[in-house]
Amino acid sequence: MSQPRVVSRMGGKSKTRSRLFSFLTPIVAGACLLLAIPVMGTSAASAASWTPGTGVPNPCIAASSCTYGYIVASAVPALVSMGNGVEAEATHLGIGYTVQSIGFNPSQQLTVMDNMISQGVSAIITSPLDVGSIQAGITAATNAGIPVIFYDGSTGSAASPGLTLNIINLDQNAGEYMVGQIAAKLKSEHKKCALGLVDGITAVPALDHRDLGMAAGAKKYGCKVLSTQTDTADTASAAATIAEQWRSQYGSKMTGVVSYNDDAETGVYGAVAGSKWKPVLVSFNGETTELKLLAAGKVFEDDALANAVIGEGMAWGAYQVLQGKTVPATVQSPYYLLTKKNVKSFTTDAIILDNPVGNIGFQQAGGNYLLTDSRFKS
Repeated sequence: MSQPRVVSRMGGKSKTRSRLFSFLTPIVAGACLLLAIPVMGTSAASAASWTPGTGVPNPCIAASSCTYGYIVASAVPALVSMGNGVEAEATHLGIGYTVQSIGFNPSQQLTVMDNMISQGVSAIITSPLDVGSIQAGITAATNAGIPVIFYDGSTGSAASPGLTLNIINLDQNAGEYMVGQIAAKLKSEHKKCALGLVDGITAVPALDHRDLGMAAGAKKYGCKVLSTQTDTADTASAAATIAEQWRSQYGSKMTGVVSYNDDAETGVYGAVAGSKWKPVLVSFNGETTELKLLAAGKVFEDDALANAVIGEGMAWGAYQVLQGKTVPATVQSPYYLLTKKNVKSFTTDAIILDNPVGNIGFQQAGGNYLLTDSRFKS
C-alpha cells in the first residue's frame, strides 16, 4: 500500500505563504497515510493535563510551540482551498502546522487521527468522512486535552458529540434552493422541469445533505427527476461519464442538471459543450473553473462557498480555544448565490489566499453564530 506524502511546518511565523497543499493534487482515492511526523515543543507533554474551556491557556501558548494537525479527506479543490486557509491563519498566528491525507478513504481517518494524537498536536482540524466512524478519535483527542475542530462534522442536524467547534453550511437548504432556481428558470422559458441529479458520496456529510436537498427540491418545485447517479469517484471525469450517458439516453428531454459540486459540474459541462443538448446547469462551491464558465454564460448559477475563509475560521477558532477562551459549538458559513451579473465581484479563494489574513470572527445574529472575514465581499 502506498504512502502519501506528509508536509509539516512547526512553529514561528513565515514571511511568505508556502501553499503546502500543492502537493495534494496527484493523490488518488484509496491511498492511505500511516507516516508519523514528530511535533516539537511542550504541547505533547502538557496536553493531557490541559482541558479546553476552563479559561486557562494551553501551555503551548506561552511556549510558542502550538501546532495544528490538519487531516485532509481528498484533494478536491474546496478542501485544498480550506487547508490553505488553515495554513494561512496558522502562519499569521505563529502556530505550527502539519497536514496528513487519508486519500478519500474513510477507513483511514481514525488511524490518522490517532497518529496525530500520539504526535501531540495542539488541535486537530478536519472535514470528516463518515462522521460516525471517527467518533472514537474525537473521544480520544478530548481525553488527551486536544480540541477537535470540524467543517460540517454532523450526523443529521446535530454536531458530533465532543466537538469543540463545528463550522457548517446549510447544505440541505442550499440543495433544495438551487433546484428551485433551476425550476424557475425553466418555467420562464416555458419548459418542463426534468432533471438529472449528480449526487455526491453519502459518507461526506456536506455532500449527503446536498443530495437530500436536491431530492427534496425536486419534489417541492414539481420537477421530474429522470435520473439520479452518484459520482462515486468524486472527479470531473466520472461526472462527465454520467452526463454522457444522460445525453445519449434522454437528450433534450432532460432540461436541467444539478451537480453536487463544481468539480462535477465542469465534467457535466464538458459532456454538454458542442452538442445539441442544452440543459440548464447549476452547482455548488464557487471554484475558479466554474466561475469562468458562469461569467461566460455557460452555466446558469452557482451557490458559492468561501472555502479559504472557512479554513481560516477553523484555525482562528482553535486559537481562541488554545488561549483558554470559549467558542460557539456551531458556527454557520453562508452560501453566496452567483450569477453572470455578480460573479466578477465575488471574493474568490484565490483572492483571499493572495492577500494578508483579515480579521476573522464569529458574529451572533438571530440566535446563530456566523463566520465573518473583514476582507470578504459577498
